[in-house]
Amino acid sequence: MHISPTVLVVTRDPETLEIQDYGKEGLLSVWDPTMHSFPSFVITDDIVKLTEPFECECGLTTQTMKYIGRAPEAELRSCGLRLQKSLTEEDEKGLEELKEKQKLRTDIGI
Repeated sequence: MHISPTVLVVTRDPETLEIQDYGKEGLLSVWDPTMHSFPSFVITDDIVKLTEPFECECGLTTQTMKYIGRAPEAELRSCGLRLQKSLTEEDEKGLEELKEKQKLRTDIGI
């Protein structure tokens, strides 16, 4: 898989979080300098191997990534899952009402 040339991607040692040499399995770490609304530095729970940057036959100077799997202690988590866990019954009823109103608006073309 090509990696966008606009981002900086490295692997980190799962124990120390130190940046590793190319070709070693580690946690995927991404920094996207094009994001201006919030800091966009992420260390994932995904274990990958990265190549050194090279000129691909497609013309891009890029890296490739091989996905190995999830870190052993990785939890299934995301913003959506966290939000869902924090919703009360009243919140869920309100969301259902909102969905129904949105459906009605869509049905009449608003």
